[in-house]
Amino acid sequence: MLLGGATAVFITTAFSLVSDTTPKETKIGDDKTLPIVLPQKNSDSLQEINSKKKEAKVKKTHYLIKSGESLALIGKNLGASPNDIHLLSVSKPHGKLLKKIRPGEKLTFTMGPNKAIKKLLYQPEPLKLISFDKELTYFKSSSSNIVPERDVIFNHGIIQQSLFLSSQKAGLPDALTMRLAQIFQWDIDFVLDIRPGDSFFVMYEELFIDNKFIGHGDILAAEFINRNKSYVAVLFEDKNGSKDFYNLGGESMRKAFLRAPVEFSRISSSFNLKRKHPLHKTIRAHRGIDYAAPTGTPVIAAGDGRIKTASRTRANGRYVIIQHGQQFITKYLHLSKFARGIKAGKTVKQGQTIGYVGQTGYATGPHLHYEFLVNGAHKNPRTVQLPKAMPINKDNIKNFEDLSGKISMLLKNYKGQINLAIAG
Repeated sequence: MLLGGATAVFITTAFSLVSDTTPKETKIGDDKTLPIVLPQKNSDSLQEINSKKKEAKVKKTHYLIKSGESLALIGKNLGASPNDIHLLSVSKPHGKLLKKIRPGEKLTFTMGPNKAIKKLLYQPEPLKLISFDKELTYFKSSSSNIVPERDVIFNHGIIQQSLFLSSQKAGLPDALTMRLAQIFQWDIDFVLDIRPGDSFFVMYEELFIDNKFIGHGDILAAEFINRNKSYVAVLFEDKNGSKDFYNLGGESMRKAFLRAPVEFSRISSSFNLKRKHPLHKTIRAHRGIDYAAPTGTPVIAAGDGRIKTASRTRANGRYVIIQHGQQFITKYLHLSKFARGIKAGKTVKQGQTIGYVGQTGYATGPHLHYEFLVNGAHKNPRTVQLPKAMPINKDNIKNFEDLSGKISMLLKNYKGQINLAIAG
């Protein structure tokens, strides 16, 4: 069979590489000529030879970064070109990350002749990979996510003393317990509301790469039973890729405001319009709540808003006032210092750190004095009816109902197994 012109020319050229004899043309009637074509088997063999030669010249080196090492030092130890190391560190847009490499992170060098770097893979996180590919005179970088294998895990705990102690007993890591508490923080105060006998059920992901456990993924669903009242939350991802937790009715677990804007150990003074002032010994209204906490404990914005004031007075010490739309104002007093960038006019998001617990102003110990105002009137932050966040978008209702139905059934089946195990 005759091959097409391009293929014939390629193979004839290939033939000339392995033969000192110039290929002759064969006459076939009417003085027409055809090129001599080398058999396909020999052509494939030549490609294999060239491929093996190429592979022999390219070497991959996997490197685990050690304490005190820099990219320049690693490159020197591998014999890489200093110019290549420089080009890597100034490449756009990810080269700057190579100046901050840390022990335990992974680098994979692909090096050609003379140990010239052709490619570098940098894995700063278990699920993130940054690739640096050599062009003519520079490196082109790109970032991609590593997709792990996911196992769905169920867990259950009964509160005896605290959520964290019960979670540890159930084998739940502290980081996951914190995320569980954050889901229900608008409905449950995990310092004051928890009672022995309360319980939780949680459904979450464990992540693996090459059968090696690398961490926990999302909490997919959870139920918390507090004082015999059940709260169920389901994680839902909308069409835009945004994730949040909703109850089974499609209402957001979030409220427009947090109940407490600080991780506190106790309430040292409650909302009381007839309280006797601890310093002045006179009856003065206490229009907020004092949350006792160690100096330096982060104070977070109770809701989205704009900072109206970030200042200091003799009585209040360092304090922040946040305006939330037209109706709501929150105040945070006696801070030890403000968070970076916090100043009047700046917008903040719910949960963003705005300052740190202190003892500035008229304060007998480190604590946060927190006030909540509605239309200019002070309200008790612990009992005021908080406005809800937005529910599931109408376009997503059907998908959410399908998901929540499946999740409810899984949780119900798991609870049934737990009850059978307890009864048995």
